[in-house]
Amino acid sequence: MDYEYLFEPYEELVVKADNAFDRIAGEFPESMKCKRHCSDCCHAVFGLFLIEAVFLKRDFDELGEEEKKAALRRAVEADKDLDKIERTLKE
Repeated sequence: MDYEYLFEPYEELVVKADNAFDRIAGEFPESMKCKRHCSDCCHAVFGLFLIEAVFLKRDFDELGEEEKKAALRRAVEADKDLDKIERTLKE
């Protein structure tokens, strides 16, 4: 299924979100622990909307084979870490 028609509105939304982030960071710098392009969210556990997953998949498919393999290895390790956390929480 082709989702390309959804990407332009999604990218516009991303720009609006980035602008809102910049505005809030400018108004309340002492309250912002994160900054643009930090990687803290990369280590957080949260869901994705379908459009975000499709957008990521499209860009993932454009990676070279070695980059894909490295990303998948990191994903497997992250999944193992999440399993450990889940088991700990159930105890």
